[in-house]
Amino acid sequence: MSRLTQRELLNNACKEAVYREEQRKERYKYLFKNIKDERLKSLFGEFARTCHKRLEQLTAEMRNFNIKKY
Repeated sequence: MSRLTQRELLNNACKEAVYREEQRKERYKYLFKNIKDERLKSLFGEFARTCHKRLEQLTAEMRNFNIKKY
């Protein structure tokens, strides 16, 4: 059984983090669009914006390590 290199581990971890963050962002956007309560709508909108910022940070780090998103 072969072991993963540090590079492969980093690559896999970054891609998994991006995938999960994109899923989270889409879920919050959906809730933002479909919830009537304005306080909750605002909260889920903020969550979606936070996810977007994290995605930008992750993709910037991936560029620094020369990791392709897909």
